[in-house]
Amino acid sequence: MPMQYGSTEVGQVFFGATEIEEVWVHDASLGWVDLSPGGRITAQGLLKDGTQQLGSETWQKVLGWRLDPAFPDTDPTSPSTSGLVIPGHASFMVTGIATTTNSNVTESNRDARIVDGASAEAFTLQGLVRREGATTEVAAIIPGGTDQRIAMQAYISSSLSSSRVLAADMTKLSYRLGSYYESQEDVEVTTSGDAPVNVAPINSLAQWPTAAGSGILLPAGTYQVTWGVLWPFQSRGRFPVGANENEVYLHYIGDSDYGISTQTVSVPSETYVLPTLRADTFPMRVQAGEMFLLISKLA
Repeated sequence: MPMQYGSTEVGQVFFGATEIEEVWVHDASLGWVDLSPGGRITAQGLLKDGTQQLGSETWQKVLGWRLDPAFPDTDPTSPSTSGLVIPGHASFMVTGIATTTNSNVTESNRDARIVDGASAEAFTLQGLVRREGATTEVAAIIPGGTDQRIAMQAYISSSLSSSRVLAADMTKLSYRLGSYYESQEDVEVTTSGDAPVNVAPINSLAQWPTAAGSGILLPAGTYQVTWGVLWPFQSRGRFPVGANENEVYLHYIGDSDYGISTQTVSVPSETYVLPTLRADTFPMRVQAGEMFLLISKLA
């Protein structure tokens, strides 16, 4: 029978001496899943096709998309679904950018959120990334979704209809697959030193193993690391690799529960990486499950 050698990421599969180009596995709940090397689309994205007039003080689904050339692997049928579909069973991050045609509305009167494309329910692990000029950027982390449909909603409070128009091309929706890890114990975060955080996967989708006290074992490569901390106030996260501290500022904006920040990290050779937290102003307590990482290998 065919045999696979390697890690949880499928590389080469052989039947005897013959390399198999396509690998499909049947799961009772997922159906047929494509595990072919390179067969999984790791990122997709859409751009707003034309403007959209929004009402005042009401959440509305963003409609009318076209393929984003920055994501060449995007399913060409996605624009017809008013969002994106992540096939199979996966952990991923969704980024939504809602941009209006002018910046007359104050930042506190503009908002956006990522929702389930079928039920319209907002995802729990999400927060504002930035509000700048006419742009509101949000991000959501989904630890495990199956054939997940995603969409974006926007909200504007203004009596002027001209201030409630979403801009074409500058309004965007995208996702990237990754491995999800969650804090396993309460951590006292102080201003005097870095507090190590033991993280571990919560499902079988995580690609890289962990060890308590050592962190996540990552092979050589370039990674996108997304942090999420519940009510982080003013704090910093570090994802140290060798002498490089890879520091990122963690904060929440407005009434978001989670502060979400993303960084790019280079790992020269296989190593364990143990994330740490430090408070800038006041000590804080991060309880088990209140911090997460989503890690995606870029190269």
